[in-house]
Amino acid sequence: MEKIVVSIVTWNSENTISDCLKSVLSQTFSNFILFVVDNNSTDNTIKIVESFDDPRLIFEKKKENTGFCGGHNYTIRNSSSEYVLLVNPDVKLSSNYVENALGVAGSDARIGTVCGLLLQNNDFSSDDNLIDSAGMDIQRSRVLSMRFHNKKKGESDLKQEFVFGADGALPLYRREMIDDISYKDEFFDELFFAHKEDWDVSWRANIFGWKTIFSPNCIAIHPRHFKPSSLRVRRSISNEIKVHSVKNQLILLLKNEQFSTFLTNGIFILPRQFFIFFYILIFERSSLRAYKIVMRNLPLILRKRRVIQGKRMSKENNFGR
Repeated sequence: MEKIVVSIVTWNSENTISDCLKSVLSQTFSNFILFVVDNNSTDNTIKIVESFDDPRLIFEKKKENTGFCGGHNYTIRNSSSEYVLLVNPDVKLSSNYVENALGVAGSDARIGTVCGLLLQNNDFSSDDNLIDSAGMDIQRSRVLSMRFHNKKKGESDLKQEFVFGADGALPLYRREMIDDISYKDEFFDELFFAHKEDWDVSWRANIFGWKTIFSPNCIAIHPRHFKPSSLRVRRSISNEIKVHSVKNQLILLLKNEQFSTFLTNGIFILPRQFFIFFYILIFERSSLRAYKIVMRNLPLILRKRRVIQGKRMSKENNFGR
């Protein structure tokens, strides 16, 4: 069994994929397999990927767009490594990222996820570089926020510590955790397609008792382009992505929120959901489709909830012994 498989999902990624692949293939830890799953790109992405001649690279060209979730699930289903590293096609890794991340993961068998320091600008060492993400925290409204986002690297108290979750741009997952928290053969819930699937995985990992750790020694570049929480930015993104954003937040809550914690946090959760609904009703009616999708898939969502919450009780009982 391979130690690690690296998974990259591309879709019209011609502007960034070459630098991304170069940074992956030049890692100090070189004993890995690299899956690139292309979601039916119509630009030069396929041509660029095919120009890389490396025996570690496996290139899968899909005939349809299976999304972030479907693409990475393909890699997971077709590999058997001890760890899986997801890499966004717009990420550039420092040369020792994989080596450092594996070292952190190997320090504790209950670490299911390792996330590193993602910087916004193309300079690994500058203290003035702005932070994209240093792991994620969960708010009482059930929004996951990026730690230290837009803070200067040199002015931030960056230390190795446990956090709630990892950004989906560059998480290292332990295979044992992947198998534990998957629903049937889905690690990423394919109802999500794209957006907030990393929130879902982080939440499920916490429910099942797995730890996520942030390490400032694992450094990469990731310029953030997608910020739907900003209404100004939201108006510029496609209607399809807006629908996924609304739909996926509802699925997150329906699957993962406990009744007991909802009683104490509902005062934060409900006002946000009402605001989203009325904003959509007035300004963004095309996103009303999100609610129809959720209702159509509600039986499946509730089946997934029963499995998740059942495992929560099982884990709590086991840890209590």
